Amino acid sequence: MGKFLKNYTLSSIKIKLIIIYLLNVTDIFFTLILINSGYFYEGNSIISPLVTKPFEAILLKLTLPGALILILNHRIKKATTSQLSLSNLAIDGCMIMYLIINCFHIAWLTLLHFYLH
Repeated sequence: MGKFLKNYTLSSIKIKLIIIYLLNVTDIFFTLILINSGYFYEGNSIISPLVTKPFEAILLKLTLPGALILILNHRIKKATTSQLSLSNLAIDGCMIMYLIINCFHIAWLTLLHFYLH
């Protein structure tokens, strides 16, 4: 895992961007499931107004990050080695953050399942 995180080749960064996108998508689905249970609320004040409208929330979380990742993917092709290295740190941080968020979602979903049954 450490080798993967340290690797800042273009192909490695592209894989990381795909992972971030997939984690972002699972985040909105987990969030909507937890909120619809009635036991949880959205802690992110930016997305909070949108989670009351699931279709709009899903659409936003699919399109906006997807567009940003496509732009980043296009721009990163022209990056220097130094820029790739710095970008890799930010991308790794984002990926780890989404992994932690998704792990919390899974833990809360598991606890909710046992609480309700």
